[in-house]
Amino acid sequence: MFKKRCRRFSKIPSKRGLAIISVLILSVMALSILPVSAQTWTTRASMPTARAQAAVVLAPDGLIYVIGGYDSASESTGLTSVQAYNPTTNTWSTKASLPNATRGATATVGLDGKIYVFGGLPPVV
Repeated sequence: MFKKRCRRFSKIPSKRGLAIISVLILSVMALSILPVSAQTWTTRASMPTARAQAAVVLAPDGLIYVIGGYDSASESTGLTSVQAYNPTTNTWSTKASLPNATRGATATVGLDGKIYVFGGLPPVV
């Protein structure tokens, strides 16, 4: 039924330590942050691709990677796109796409500084 999958995304430079982010919420295209000390939400740059069920990981390069998921046009197939948010510059960039579309996956950063994407749902045929 579901294939067990593990994909290595790419090697992430580990020159910087992990940035600490108080609270991050990614919801469709909106990005809002709530610094613990501020007690007010701030709207930031919108994601270039609206998506749900995406994997999100904070990488050693300080970027927040949003991986796969689906949008309203690709609900049955999922997305291959990967986008990274830079909290310092409040900008998004497009990264190398996944080899296969996935939604509902999870991701982590390994000790080697690489992003690993696990599981997810295959395309609905």
